[in-house]
Amino acid sequence: MHTPLDHEFVRAAARAALDQTSGSSYGPMFAMSTLALVPTLICFLIFQKRLVEGLATSGMKG
Repeated sequence: MHTPLDHEFVRAAARAALDQTSGSSYGPMFAMSTLALVPTLICFLIFQKRLVEGLATSGMKG
C-alpha cells in the first residue's frame, strides 16, 4: 500500500537539503537534482529510437 509520502520522496529529500538557518546548500541540491533526473534520462535513452520514429511517423501527411 502506498502512502502519499511515498510519491513525494524527491521533494522531501530536496527540502531536507535546504539549510534552514543560512540559505541553501547548493551541493546537496544539485546532487538531488541529478538523482531525480537520472531515471528519466535512462528511460529516454532506452526509448529514444522509438520516440523519434513515432514523432517522424506522426508528422507525415497522407
